[in-house]
This record gives sequence, structure tokens and C-alpha cells, in this order.
Amino acid sequence: GEKVETGNASDNKYKLSPNVGLSLYPFKNTPFQIRFFYKESYRLPTFNELYYNQMGNKNLKPETAKQLNLGVSYYQTWENGKHYVSGSLDAYQNTITDKIVAIPIQNLFLWSMQNIGKVDIKGIDISFKGAITPLRDLQIYTEANYTWQNALDVTTPESKLYENHIPYTPVNSGSCLWGISFKSFDLSYSFTASGERYSLGQNTPKNLLPGYVDQNISASYKFDISKTAWRVAFDVLNLTNVQYEVVKNYPMPGRWYRASLWLKF
Repeated sequence: GEKVETGNASDNKYKLSPNVGLSLYPFKNTPFQIRFFYKESYRLPTFNELYYNQMGNKNLKPETAKQLNLGVSYYQTWENGKHYVSGSLDAYQNTITDKIVAIPIQNLFLWSMQNIGKVDIKGIDISFKGAITPLRDLQIYTEANYTWQNALDVTTPESKLYENHIPYTPVNSGSCLWGISFKSFDLSYSFTASGERYSLGQNTPKNLLPGYVDQNISASYKFDISKTAWRVAFDVLNLTNVQYEVVKNYPMPGRWYRASLWLKF
């Protein structure tokens, strides 16, 4: 059970969560997989979500979900792993009761944990990874992810929020990375993209945040001194100096630069 020194503790929780899954490899000697699963999951609020100063809400209910997923995946290597490609496609439908979400209530640093009674989520996840090694010590690699997700509040049909998108959940989002490495040097370009989303449960033009694309370039070099491994990196973040907001009314930084140093003994 939960105990607190001051105030009231959250109630104890108990839940049985069944699940079933199936994986098939329909083609002999071909790394192509078909996956299916159905599960009922149960997520208790974390300590921070319940009790963290100002943000916590000890009245949070556990989040329960019924998840149905159908997916395919493929993975192949050549020349003893010098080249590889992998990809996956998953379609899913989730029904979540008492979904736990964080909503900014006053500023970027003060959020409130809340339950949304019932959320219906339909989505598609696509991912891809690949690399080739055309020359010794030279590798060219890429990685991409895309998500289409329609997450709607379906708590009360009579409510103005019924079938509205839940806050800060874009329908379209994704990321991509391209890079090249040679011996201890690495150079990469990446971007993260987000479509339009709403800052509140009411899907009005006033609450609509526009989409954005955040681009970055990174260069790094690894070397050893005695028995210590070193890595230095230099990044240019928000390369195109785009103006965007992740949280409404709190613009993200424009173009900025970062130098980093890591060492491992």
C-alpha cells in the first residue's frame, strides 16, 4: 500500500491484464514476419504524476487500454552484416479509459496531470533503417519513422469535446536521419516533423498550433587517450531558424549551436 507523511495517499490498485499474440513467418528462408496481438494493459500513475510538487495529482485514476495490433516486418543483411535493411508497418486500434495526459496550465514549466475519460486511437506506424558499407571503414546509413494517429476524446457523446482530438497529439508526425561515418568521424543530418495539433481539448482555431519541421546537423569524432575513450561533437540545431511552438505561447529557440564532450573510463 501507499503511505505519505502528509496529506492523503492514492488508493491501492489491482488489475488482471490478459493478452494474446501470434507471429508468423510465411516464406521459408525469408526474414519476413507477420505479427498480431491483442492485449489489455493497465498503467498505474507514476510517483511524479501523483505527488510531484504542483504538477502531481493524487486523484489520478489508472490508465487502462485495450490494444489491437497487426503488423509486418522485414530484416535482411548482406556480406556478413556490412549492408542491412529493415522495415516495419503496424496498424493499431486502442481504446484507452482514463488516459493520463500532461497539460500546461500556467507556463512551460508548470504542467498538470489529468485523466481523459475515454480515448479512441487509430494509427499507423512505419519505420525503416538501412546502411551500406561501400568501402572499408565507410558507412552510409539512414533511418526514418512516420506515424499517422487519430486520437479522439469519446468520453461523452453530448459533450462539446466529443470526437475532438486530444491535446498536443498531431495526426501526422515523423523523423528522418541520414548520415555518413568514416573511421572515427561521423556526420549526420536529421529532421523532426509534426503536423497541426490542438493545445486544448476544444478543437477551435484559437487552440490550433501549426505544424513544423525542425532540422539539425551533427558532426562528431571519437578517439582514445590512454585507457579513456573520448567523443567530441558539434551540433547546429534548428538549422533553418524556423519559428515554432511545442507548447502554445512558448516559442522554441531559433538556430543555436552546441558543443559536447563525453569520456568513458
